[in-house]
Amino acid sequence: MKKMQCESCGGQLEINEGEEYATCPFCKTKYKLNEEKNVYFRLDDDVKKGLKVFGKFSLITFIIGSLISLTIIISVIILFVNISKNFFQGFDDDSNGITNVYKNVDKEHFNFAFERYNGSESGFFLKELFDEVITNNKKNSNRLITIKFNEQSSSNIDDLKAMKKNIVQDLEYEVEMNYNNNGYIDEIIIEVN
Repeated sequence: MKKMQCESCGGQLEINEGEEYATCPFCKTKYKLNEEKNVYFRLDDDVKKGLKVFGKFSLITFIIGSLISLTIIISVIILFVNISKNFFQGFDDDSNGITNVYKNVDKEHFNFAFERYNGSESGFFLKELFDEVITNNKKNSNRLITIKFNEQSSSNIDDLKAMKKNIVQDLEYEVEMNYNNNGYIDEIIIEVN
């Protein structure tokens, strides 16, 4: 058994051989023991040192993390700006690029409704095409679609309904689309295969 004097209150601590820790019976100060080097450390000192080191480490970690985050944010902004430039580069510069984007999206949406019938189609599906053209011609007087079928050509709703009645469901038809100068479908030609 060894004896040691408490640094806090001056009281005597009795240390049993092989113990790693000791506590002053008077003031309850705790010590970590290292018998090989005959050195004794107060645990509260170790904790304070650890907090100081941890505090410095936390600050460094925070700064590095912040710099990495800032770098990522700046990279994303630069990427977004470059993508935006490339996206709008193909459009006419009319002082409002969004107008051209809207026009292109609108044209693609408009044409898509009809282009799916392009090529060889059964009469069953052509009746749907007639319905879509009739609906379009009712709603879009500025984008009327003319259908040419059986030597008839019309965009009039009543004429289109009459043409639809002449479609035979079991026959195969060839469908061709024609576009106006603005790129919108304005004529559909239907012939029997």
